[in-house]
Amino acid sequence: LALSGNYDLTYVGDDLTIGARAIEVTADPQSKTYGDADPALTYQITNGSLVGTDSCTSALTRNVGEDVGDYAITQDTLALSGNYDLTYVGDDLTIAKVSLSAKADDKSKEAGTSDPAFTIAYSGFKFSDDPTALDTAPTASVSGAHEAVGHYPIVVSGGLDNNYDFSYTDGTLTVVDTTAPAVPSATPPAGDYMTDQMVALSSSDGGSGVDGIYYTLDGSVPD
Repeated sequence: LALSGNYDLTYVGDDLTIGARAIEVTADPQSKTYGDADPALTYQITNGSLVGTDSCTSALTRNVGEDVGDYAITQDTLALSGNYDLTYVGDDLTIAKVSLSAKADDKSKEAGTSDPAFTIAYSGFKFSDDPTALDTAPTASVSGAHEAVGHYPIVVSGGLDNNYDFSYTDGTLTVVDTTAPAVPSATPPAGDYMTDQMVALSSSDGGSGVDGIYYTLDGSVPD
């Protein structure tokens, strides 16, 4: 900076002030299912921009917890150099329920006896969870009368838990009758006769469920 010799130049200096560059970073919302590993915690620059090859250092984190719910994603050590005025906008990591399969085990009993203990097989527990970890474990039962010989559904229901959604599969209760069939009888009794005889045959299977009752004239067992 100069003037011609016609001037006696006096210069009074001042400063150029470079202020910090305003920038806003916003965390991306994230989600996962109970029991899964955390997704990467990412972010976007939502206001302002970085200069040249400048970049953010370190990373985001989230509040501790693995149960179903929302957990704040926090700035933690995410930072820029002193050339930036960083504003951080957080969001949440949402943990959703996972499906738990509960199937009634098949059971059987004899007609007229008490029901067996109805049990449930589970598939899908996370971490070290087991039925004792459930807020309310489901139950298995057979509704209505079920004493006659036949098959009855064992229904699973009633499970409640903060971390699990239940998927139910029925089992089957089989009621059998082990009563032995009555011994067939014939009139007249077996023997050698010189004349033709009228033979009356009778029997009852007593609801035992046997396939059939067979009679032979010579007492042999049919194939």
